[in-house]
Amino acid sequence: MEEWINKLDELKSIINKTEKAQQEREANLIEAQGLAHIGSWLFDPETQQPTWSTEMFRIWGLDPKLGPPKYAEHSKYIHPDDFKRFDDAVRGAVESGKSYNLELRICRPDGLIREIVTICDPQCDDNGKVLRLMGTCQDITERKEIERRQYLVSQVLHIFLGQADLAYTLSDVNTVIKQITGFDAVGIRLRSGDDYPYFVHNGFSDEFLLKENTLITRDQDDSFCRDNEGNISLECTCGLVISGKADPANPFFTRGGSFWTNNSMPLLDLPVDQDPRLHPRNRCIHEGFCSVALVPIRANDKIIGLLQLNDRRKNCFSLEMIQNFEHIGSIIGLQVMRKGAEEALNFNMAKLGLALKSAQMGAWQLNIVQGKRFFDDQVCYLLGIDPSTFKGTADEFFGAVHPEDREKIKTALANTINTGASYEIDYRVIWSDKSIHYINARGELIRDVNGIPEKLSGILWEITARKQVEEALRKSEEEYRSIVDNIGIGVALISPDMEILSLNNQMKKWNPHIDLKEKHICYRSFNKPPREEICSYCPTAKTLQDGLVHESVTETPMGGQIFNYRVVSSPIKDGTGKVVAAVEMVEDITARMRAEKAMQTMHVQLVHAEKLATLGEMATGLAHEINQPLGGISLVVTFLRKFMEKKILTDKELGSSLKDIDDCVNRMAHVVQHMRIFAHQKSLPFQPMVVEETIDAALSLLGSQLRNHNIEVSKTIESNLPQIIGEPHQLEQVWINFISNARDAMDEKQKQIKEGKLFLDGYKKQLNITISHEKDSNKLLVVFTDNGVGVGEEEKDKVFDPLFTTKEVGKGTGLGLSISREIVGSHNGKIEIESKKGEGASLKVYLPIINKGEQA
Repeated sequence: MEEWINKLDELKSIINKTEKAQQEREANLIEAQGLAHIGSWLFDPETQQPTWSTEMFRIWGLDPKLGPPKYAEHSKYIHPDDFKRFDDAVRGAVESGKSYNLELRICRPDGLIREIVTICDPQCDDNGKVLRLMGTCQDITERKEIERRQYLVSQVLHIFLGQADLAYTLSDVNTVIKQITGFDAVGIRLRSGDDYPYFVHNGFSDEFLLKENTLITRDQDDSFCRDNEGNISLECTCGLVISGKADPANPFFTRGGSFWTNNSMPLLDLPVDQDPRLHPRNRCIHEGFCSVALVPIRANDKIIGLLQLNDRRKNCFSLEMIQNFEHIGSIIGLQVMRKGAEEALNFNMAKLGLALKSAQMGAWQLNIVQGKRFFDDQVCYLLGIDPSTFKGTADEFFGAVHPEDREKIKTALANTINTGASYEIDYRVIWSDKSIHYINARGELIRDVNGIPEKLSGILWEITARKQVEEALRKSEEEYRSIVDNIGIGVALISPDMEILSLNNQMKKWNPHIDLKEKHICYRSFNKPPREEICSYCPTAKTLQDGLVHESVTETPMGGQIFNYRVVSSPIKDGTGKVVAAVEMVEDITARMRAEKAMQTMHVQLVHAEKLATLGEMATGLAHEINQPLGGISLVVTFLRKFMEKKILTDKELGSSLKDIDDCVNRMAHVVQHMRIFAHQKSLPFQPMVVEETIDAALSLLGSQLRNHNIEVSKTIESNLPQIIGEPHQLEQVWINFISNARDAMDEKQKQIKEGKLFLDGYKKQLNITISHEKDSNKLLVVFTDNGVGVGEEEKDKVFDPLFTTKEVGKGTGLGLSISREIVGSHNGKIEIESKKGEGASLKVYLPIINKGEQA
């Protein structure tokens, strides 16, 4: 007796721990509800029929009322380039029980292409035979799109960092955009005179380019047309965007001035009074390009060109994508300006050198003894002085010089006279119209026959244009550096000796210990602890060796944790093609990889939590079922003790009493065994079974709860019902979920009546269970009907969704009906719900029967 009492205490302890674990899991589930946005599915290899959650239909763009497509139909929705990979993985899972984790593209009926990650966990019997596949599907389109946009920006930056010639640079940029996006045609227009022809292009036909290369509007005499402000008139949508006349209120335009549409065909029918374009050509539309985007290329808030993106498919763009291309357009504009400034500077320097050699610059001379200055007419013009009135005095000369530069000139002249060093200085002069011009003056000291300084002679020329170019180049470099410094990607410049030459702000933030004034080797300074050899995975080392772009993902230990970085390297080459450095771009992808792993773990935890919730529901029934035989044992023992005290106990009475005790022990053992089998239902195989027995088992476990809640249960079972193929304890879990939901719904209705929210006389809680044979469909129909609060029309479509619940916080996991549908689906059945708000609910389960020859 004491042993059984100890066992009972142990069971109670287990029950308490189970209930505590349930509460903790439910708290985790409440938090998970805001994070998990995944669809779940089941697949029966024998019937080739999948079962989907509502989220699956949303992701795939299919109608839930039509049900999920059979496996043979999947090829219509999975991208042709991905289907073989998917098919091989499914076959491997069915044949050998191998799980898989795939990223795929799906082609929805609405024309959208979505990217998903699908995870499969095959379910096997004790012999290793795969019974079904179950898994999840997550829509990662937005995440992949963000990654592609970031990758595209990083590649464009790579190209500009590694190229010198503008034509080659923009050609590479155009090619990279087309390759990464997959668009049919990509082009870049740049200003040339008054027009904006294609500077680079890829994917446009020769006929298209011939007619579209110019945007200028011409009159009958082939002369340029101008608007009221005197600007050249540019035609069609390209001209509208380049002119900066886009209306941000128009749905076709962004605030950044870009035009975009995912279906250009309606533009053909646009009324003239609603069309903001000048002379719309619509040639893109006639070429079959449905998705069209025109992004202005800006430099210092001026539009200097256009990035054009065309594709014959619909729905290729999003607003976020266009805004990303506007960012790329700004990068292109700054680079075009910077490289143009570099070329202009080089050209001006060459021109100045030629002028010096040909002595066509202004000449000047200072007579040190007499204090007189001589300038030829050209120099006078450069100084803004009228040659006809210039007398060559110091006051006249310094009167033209900017006040802030006068002392600088005097100091330089004195130094040359005192030391004999050549004279060269830049200074500013102010013309009569108040405009400021820059002058470069060079000279050398001339001594007399006695070696005494006599004259300073030299030449000067205006360098205003060069100074302006240098200033523009400086601003461009600052803006470009600002972009590189403020992106969330680390950028480093590495020498062929693996020395760190430069770091942007992000890299400095990650590596505050690196002082570029000192020599730092990357594999020593970037690793903690430092390494003495080049990292085996290092893409930068490979780039420095072969001059190609390389990429890798690292697992870097730091502070007791593992961090993941995506590293991409590209070469910088000199004029001979020799690799002189490598640009290393580093992206921290630790959070993304941790999130993906957490999402996979979360799905397993959600299913496990519902299992614990079900065990918690069974705990009360288990205690009751054990208390009953314990009470019987107690009565028998009391009876035996009294008879022994009176010494009237016979062998017959002793044997009968021991049999009663043995029966009670067997009953308790049966209950415990039932609980153990139920808790390990995953490993049990499908077999012929009687549905009524599983319902009786569920009612047995929850019977005391139903009585405590004053719920009347009635059963109507049709006679001679056929068997089904299934797993009894899985179906038992379904019925427990149904009964528990019905109990809560009727309790809630009783609560509303007591609170005066409902007005009913003599309300009695009733649960009706019926089982019948649907001969037309050859299925068993199991119906659970309660008279609880029911659910409204808007909730009926959601009750089977994961994490959806109408119960109070902490009283429901939101997984019971979702998992029930998965279980019924694994039995090739289906669930339907009929309900009206305030009038109760009926849950109908259809289960296919087996042939008489297969009956157990």
